[in-house]
Amino acid sequence: MENKIKSFLESKEIKEKARKLVAAAKKSESDKSREGLEHFEFKDIGIKAVANTYKSLAESFMSLVKANNTFTAIKSSQISPDGQLGGKGYIKPIKEIRSDITSALNIMSELLDTFHDEVNSPFWKKTTVEDNPLVKDILSDADNILDKAEEEEKKEVEVKEGGNSPQLSDTEKEKVQAILKSKNWM
Repeated sequence: MENKIKSFLESKEIKEKARKLVAAAKKSESDKSREGLEHFEFKDIGIKAVANTYKSLAESFMSLVKANNTFTAIKSSQISPDGQLGGKGYIKPIKEIRSDITSALNIMSELLDTFHDEVNSPFWKKTTVEDNPLVKDILSDADNILDKAEEEEKKEVEVKEGGNSPQLSDTEKEKVQAILKSKNWM
């Protein structure tokens, strides 16, 4: 018993040290700045590419938010008898899929933050953004898409808090039970 307690305390210490290291890494990351920008010539073609990428990322993020909302709104038992999806070598547990979608959302969010900061940085503002109506329109479209994604995320939180999840009809339940029995899973 004493070894278990000692082991538990050691693992707790390790986790605490890891948390501190991660926090320190994030702090040093946020203190980063870029150098050598004063001699770079910022051109329209560059800001158009960055703005279009930002808009495409915003559209992808919106689609990913919708996919996440749809997929997390339903219980895994309503879509899979064994808690997995896929076939022929591409079988993945639903828990892992949900985790992967969440990771993808976090990565997309970080990319969007990076591109947002870039298109709103003073060095682009001075040279092309203020003078280019096309770029302004692209950025406006991207911001509107992100606003919609934010609304979509809020809707999902409200649904989860309200407990409104889709239920199978009696006929659907019977079909699932028949499949489970045919596979000898029930």
